[in-house]
Amino acid sequence: MRRAVLAVVLLLVASGIVLAATYTVTTTAAQEVRLTRGRLAWNAANPGDTDATNELFFRRLCVAGYQTVVNNQDQDDAITACATFRAASAAAKNNACAAVGLAAGCNLCP
Repeated sequence: MRRAVLAVVLLLVASGIVLAATYTVTTTAAQEVRLTRGRLAWNAANPGDTDATNELFFRRLCVAGYQTVVNNQDQDDAITACATFRAASAAAKNNACAAVGLAAGCNLCP
């Protein structure tokens, strides 16, 4: 029984369900007008993927915005990692190559 419970807990943690957060955002009347206008335009352009409320549309915007932030951070991290790789000694470069399963002398940052 313990193993089954542990497996479920691990599955929930891995999927992010246990670590999920909820945010509350207060909007002004003008912001609600903008959200409604944006939602109606979205719904008209995407009949198979509509949002029934401004809250759902706002969530869609947040997810898209969050993904942009994540993508930018990933790109910044890659630039930093490549600069570090290029500045490393041959031995350090070979170790980095081996760490990702590539042969010594690989070029992780072409």
